[in-house]
Amino acid sequence: MENDNPFNLMAKALSSHSSDKITVNKSSTDSVCMHAGNMFGDQTTGSYFGEINSCYFVTGSSFPCLSIYKPLTKNAEILPEDEGTALKYWLKREKLNRHIMSGNIDEKEYKEAAKNLQREFIDLAMKTKNTNELSKVSKQCFDKEEAFVDAWLERAQNKNLHIKGGLYFKNYWNKKTKVLNKEYKGFQKWI
Repeated sequence: MENDNPFNLMAKALSSHSSDKITVNKSSTDSVCMHAGNMFGDQTTGSYFGEINSCYFVTGSSFPCLSIYKPLTKNAEILPEDEGTALKYWLKREKLNRHIMSGNIDEKEYKEAAKNLQREFIDLAMKTKNTNELSKVSKQCFDKEEAFVDAWLERAQNKNLHIKGGLYFKNYWNKKTKVLNKEYKGFQKWI
């Protein structure tokens, strides 16, 4: 059960909101998982937790409530070697988040599938006994999460990004999406 595992509890806490009414289409600056889109506040751009000198769990993406925590060790060989690769990783997940915010992907269905995958990753990491084995598990989890993200993006293929929510929220995020489109030459169609 989720409550029996301290890592699952940490993931849940870092993905939590101050109210059940908060969705990806509402700003929230009074929650651990902050959503931008208000006159005040900012966005959680990445999140991690772990056991010092053992195993860490990272999202590598914004919106912890939509992100999947994956195991990582300090010796892992899966970290990007250059800034461009790291940026592409983040942008792909940002595109997924924007499709969820646009209603092109059902938020509830996605969150349930992501939560199940995250539990699988945490369980695998907790069963792993040594650092070398954990590095292999880490790579497997990152690869599986990549395929998961690709499959959800495939569902939204050829759909436009039009953020839903209150007027200020929509305007805020639609402007941010336009900036990404300009900076990364067609963010909506990229990746």
